[in-house]
Amino acid sequence: MRRALLGAEHQDVAVTLSELGRVYQDLGLNQRAEPLQREALRVRSQVLGPEDKETAVSMSDLASVLRLKGDLAGAETLLKECLDINRKTRGDIHPNTATTSHDIAQIMAARGDYAGAEALMRQSLDINRQTLGRNHPVVASILNSLAHVLVAQQRYDEAAAALEEALTIARPALGSNHQLTAVYSINLASVQLTRQQPAVAEELLRQALPIRSRAPDVLPSRRRTIQEDDWSVPGIKTLLGASLTAQKRYAEAEAVLLDARRDLDTQVTRPRDEKATLSALVQLYEAWGRPETAAADRTQLLQDLTPHQLGQ
Repeated sequence: MRRALLGAEHQDVAVTLSELGRVYQDLGLNQRAEPLQREALRVRSQVLGPEDKETAVSMSDLASVLRLKGDLAGAETLLKECLDINRKTRGDIHPNTATTSHDIAQIMAARGDYAGAEALMRQSLDINRQTLGRNHPVVASILNSLAHVLVAQQRYDEAAAALEEALTIARPALGSNHQLTAVYSINLASVQLTRQQPAVAEELLRQALPIRSRAPDVLPSRRRTIQEDDWSVPGIKTLLGASLTAQKRYAEAEAVLLDARRDLDTQVTRPRDEKATLSALVQLYEAWGRPETAAADRTQLLQDLTPHQLGQ
């Protein structure tokens, strides 16, 4: 309708293209999103100019698509240009500027530059706290990203603190049954398992599992809002089984892990989920004093997954 009324080269057409692209990306349909975001960027560059703040928004949208499809170099080029425009048009202390810095930090983290990513994320966190307030959902999202970087540096206590703060924000702001609240809970549970707090992890996982069970099946894609935190239901059950194993509740752990294994047999899943579930079963049976069953699962783990998959 907008094309018919306004013509193809109109800024309002670019708005619709951009929003439709975001919807597709939220559904995990990056291939549909990319051409729409490219067209939105072209229209805005032509109609508004290459250094307009709305053109910068389209650069950020396209960069998100490229990052999630693995084109880190392409995403980084767009984000750096976007950051320059945001600083000129919006200023250094602005949510859009902070968001772009955060997105660049994610690329740095993907390349293994965790110290650099952490510094940029903390800068983004400070700006968003100033401009949006300490209890805004965007602040929670950045805290979640920061926790990933801290885990990569084996700074688990700090990661747990960041995720606890994210949950303190998300529960009242988004609701206890929101998907992002569940994701932050699962991430915190994973950290608490590493910190040898399995009972705390179990409680978090039991709260999150029914919420994620209601989520649409997004595998093997990535949703824009949750990004790399697309926890599969078998993955959550595997964490829950591991928490029960750590509490020496072996029969309960076996039931949960075998349920996760059945899910893996009937769903489109990632190799990392298969590896995690089989590994958790091996650890369960070794702790339970059932070495023969552990050996059988270990053999299947080696047979079912290629060397490349085992490294994921």
